[in-house]
Amino acid sequence: MAYHGPNPYKFLDVRNHGFVRVGVAVPRVHLSNPWQNMLSHRGEIERLYLDHGAYYILCPELGPAHG
Repeated sequence: MAYHGPNPYKFLDVRNHGFVRVGVAVPRVHLSNPWQNMLSHRGEIERLYLDHGAYYILCPELGPAHG
């Protein structure tokens, strides 16, 4: 029997059952341009949240690399 409540997809959302969806983003890096880096991160975060329902999103650190 199909669910015919106000939002039939609410039951199918894993967040309603104690789970979360985690995403990993590796945005394009723009050297010496923190504003563009922020825009790249924001775009990836919005895409993962809106298109894929990610609740937590992990991004790499942009600090200096140590060899």
